[in-house]
Amino acid sequence: MRKEIIVALAGSPNVGKSTLFNVLTGARQKVANWPGTTVERKEGIVEHGEYRIRIVDLPGTYSLTAKSIEEAIARNFIVYEEPDVTIVIVDALALEKSLYLALQVMELTDKVILVLNKIDLADRRGIHIHVKALEKRLGVPIVQTIAVKGVGVKDLVKKILELSTGEAPSKAYRLKYEGLDEYLAPLIMSLEKTEILKQFSRKWVAIRILEGDKDITSTISKSGHAEILSIADKVKDRIKEKTGLEAEVLIVSKRYDEITHILDGVVSYEKVSSEIFTLKIDSLIMHSIFGIPMMFLIFGIVFLIVFSINIGFPLNLIFRSLGLTEWALIIEEYSLSSLLEGFFGYLGVQIANALTFLNTPSWLISLIVDGVIAGIGTVLSFFPLIFLAFLFLGALEDSGYLARAAYISDRFLRRIGLSGKAFVPLIFGLGCNVPAVLATRILESENERKLTAILAPLIPCQARLIVLLALVALIVSGNPIGQAFIVLSLYIINFIVLAILGVVFSKSIIKGRAPELLIEIPPYHVPNIRVLTWHAWDHSVHFLKKAGTIILALSIVTWFLLVYGPEGYIGPEVFENPDLMANSWLAIIGHAILPLSRPLGINSWILVSSLITGFIAKEAVLGTIGILTVGSEEFAIENIQAVLGLNPLNTLSFLVFVNLYVPCMATMAVVYQETRSIKLTLLTIVYEVAVAYLASLIIFNIGNIVLSL
Repeated sequence: MRKEIIVALAGSPNVGKSTLFNVLTGARQKVANWPGTTVERKEGIVEHGEYRIRIVDLPGTYSLTAKSIEEAIARNFIVYEEPDVTIVIVDALALEKSLYLALQVMELTDKVILVLNKIDLADRRGIHIHVKALEKRLGVPIVQTIAVKGVGVKDLVKKILELSTGEAPSKAYRLKYEGLDEYLAPLIMSLEKTEILKQFSRKWVAIRILEGDKDITSTISKSGHAEILSIADKVKDRIKEKTGLEAEVLIVSKRYDEITHILDGVVSYEKVSSEIFTLKIDSLIMHSIFGIPMMFLIFGIVFLIVFSINIGFPLNLIFRSLGLTEWALIIEEYSLSSLLEGFFGYLGVQIANALTFLNTPSWLISLIVDGVIAGIGTVLSFFPLIFLAFLFLGALEDSGYLARAAYISDRFLRRIGLSGKAFVPLIFGLGCNVPAVLATRILESENERKLTAILAPLIPCQARLIVLLALVALIVSGNPIGQAFIVLSLYIINFIVLAILGVVFSKSIIKGRAPELLIEIPPYHVPNIRVLTWHAWDHSVHFLKKAGTIILALSIVTWFLLVYGPEGYIGPEVFENPDLMANSWLAIIGHAILPLSRPLGINSWILVSSLITGFIAKEAVLGTIGILTVGSEEFAIENIQAVLGLNPLNTLSFLVFVNLYVPCMATMAVVYQETRSIKLTLLTIVYEVAVAYLASLIIFNIGNIVLSL
């Protein structure tokens, strides 16, 4: 049996921590959440000879002040779990900033390895680091890496084994906080008279109290030693009086002073031409005017590639508009979604034939084929979409552009309670709300993650766009410009609702101001496809494991509503016969809800039923309407208009509802997965249905008033 070594992996955002974690552990990872939080916890295994190295990826954080949930998690793991080794990744491009976290870790443990990452980029930028001198000053081993290329990984594993087994001695540097002793003395003296927090240095505890560490001050308060906190308040007043600075600010400045001293003579900088080239690119990318259209262009290209590969849309429409119908058909037929649909259709037929040969009851065959297999097909249909979305998201992040996009959009999103980083999940919602909600993981603040997760479903996804494009002809027939205007107007309604609810929710349900955008603009570099693939695969598999069971269960419930009715089992023929489906539980529910929909101008139980199946997937809205009117998912707009008696106004009201209410069960599944809150998931469902109802009611009544004039 292998001996286990526990390793904590710490680092600030954008230093390459996730990349190094993926390179180290490969596919041998598991993803969960830290207990009681929505913060992702990732663990991976590295096996080396007789040793099994368990690497715990701590949340990215700039410090260990424990003022945020990520900082508290990282510090508490190092303090209370006592890992055998703690790796701190520092950015060779910004060594002074990165060392701030590293020195705080060294105050807690001697078993530290410093990983100096992006050394190739540092060299290209003319930043030269005397590694041996730095290693000697800090008293801990330093390993140089290029994480995206896997350079230095073997050396790091070797150093982990040496440090954990005692082969490599380590005596980590301790911050001196020169000039603070006179202020700390009375506080240290009072602490020495107690047994509280004795596992820590008295000086360290005193500094943490002055910085307002909630965990430390709470522990002292509960222990009955309130006099220590009173002394701390007096010390703070004295510091303010003598230096003119708050105690916390003075301590931070002392740390940076010491970092400057450590790096003196260790780092040299030389100006290189590549920096000028980067600045030239940024002059366009981050321009106050051109930066925004450039951003939408870049994300637009990403969406075009991702969704054209997955479902053929919108590239198929582009080819059709150019008269290239054959190319459009090829793209539609050989898209990943069509191939998966064809595979599961074929699989369903083969299994149905086999079960029929075995004299299996008809209802069981239908359950397996139309319920279970169709449900699995629905779950797996999201896999390529999520994989591709996170592949390109990772590429944008690794290239350095994502930080710039966050910077550009920050001033707009801050007005609705979000920071610039929330732009990424929201913009992904235009393609699909599932990866949009999953992408909220890039947000540091837990409140912002939750707020963005429940707002992202309001972004009209491509599935809703397909429904809009199919039915908008009933509003403005034969007028492409008018149809485009209607679709754009529907999108604007959604964005207005999102902005209003963002302000409301951030001041009520998920209180808190948008976090300040403290983001380091990283240098541009070429993403590593292998690391991007691991990153995308990890998120996709995590989705299947967590959300797949929910989607499958709801698919089976939908099957039951379709093939059963008050008189019992109807049969799979219900999918081809409108008269049979009219006897299903779905139809019964549609008739029951119809009185509620009449004030919206939705006067047909068929439309109500399509909204119910639309909760499974928005494309099902069109399929249900087709089956219940003409017995086929393929239909002509004229037939639908004649059967349902639709006019432009009630069609507009219907489309407003479709565009605003719950996008699909997969989205709700990942909202629950990411927020870990049934309350917030139910809130998302309820508020979207309520907002959709209210908006449709307003549109329909205003339309009637205008028409009556």
